[in-house]
Amino acid sequence: MKKNRVLAVTGVLCTLLASVALAQPSTPPTDFTALPGFPGPAGEYTSVGVDALESGKLVVYDGSAVLLEKDVEADDYTPYEGYDGSGEGLAGFVAASPDDSAALIGAYGTGDLWLFDADDPADAGDPLGAVEGVLFGEYLDDTNVLVSVYVEELDDIAYGKQYATVSELGIVATDNTAALYTAVVDMGDGIPGGIVVAGDEVFTTNAATGQIRSFAVADLLDPEVPKPIPWKNGALIGTFNDFGPTAVSSQCTLLVSGNDATTNKGAIQFVSTDGEFGGDAQMATESEIAAHIAVYNPETEKVIAVVLDDTGDAANAWVSAESYEAATFFGSILALLAGLGGLILLLVLIFGLL
Repeated sequence: MKKNRVLAVTGVLCTLLASVALAQPSTPPTDFTALPGFPGPAGEYTSVGVDALESGKLVVYDGSAVLLEKDVEADDYTPYEGYDGSGEGLAGFVAASPDDSAALIGAYGTGDLWLFDADDPADAGDPLGAVEGVLFGEYLDDTNVLVSVYVEELDDIAYGKQYATVSELGIVATDNTAALYTAVVDMGDGIPGGIVVAGDEVFTTNAATGQIRSFAVADLLDPEVPKPIPWKNGALIGTFNDFGPTAVSSQCTLLVSGNDATTNKGAIQFVSTDGEFGGDAQMATESEIAAHIAVYNPETEKVIAVVLDDTGDAANAWVSAESYEAATFFGSILALLAGLGGLILLLVLIFGLL
């Protein structure tokens, strides 16, 4: 009996120690190299949308064109025209599909959505449709994209018009234009921000407060779950940069973008999925208030920082010199320990050895 209890305790310790070690974000990269070829915003736009394909090529939306990197880390781009937004303000977003075949392009000013074929890129055709106020997007599976939507109506009540604000998360079904958009999370009086998927959870933010919450992907996709889900029903992770998570590492560390809600310092914060803060990275040549937008390249496992200067222009982009949280021998050992601990506990339970 004592031997069996020792086995059980050993299993628990293996699982707990390995799980704690795996949950800690690695030390953020400190050595970054400038990307002089990275495209800035077109015309009067004040931002760009960007994401990395599984192949490692970057896709950038500057408000009027989609620019596809010619090769992995080439820092040279081919433009594809006709993806025109409203002509000013925020450009919109890029969301790369998990199967590497496409990227959904969203124009913030008009709400137009295009499916960009990464295998056979071309100038813009007709959009799939439009969802006014799209800010960020992230694929939940091969066809469903979760988008953050914010529309603030400022109509003059003197003429009998009422103020109304739309603030929500919704799903764009790229394979069903007849039912293109479904609202799934009600942000209340908050402002939706960045979105990432880590494991079977979605992590997103209220940009007004920097508060990050998580929702189960299955709940968002399940038509039987009542919608929209109130923001407060999500699991609270913590309070961090205002743009929220815009990328996730290969080891599921959240890369949180924007500026700190309290200090206004611009940086990329590195946060575990349970809210453990692992440090931040700030481009040394930028002013402290310059917002940082994080991208994680799944092929090179490097961090890309797109920096908006104090006028809002995406003036610079940087890439970490080394991979961040790449698969390592030590990480494999920790994962093995966690699995071994779980197996020991399972055997103890199955055979009733306690």
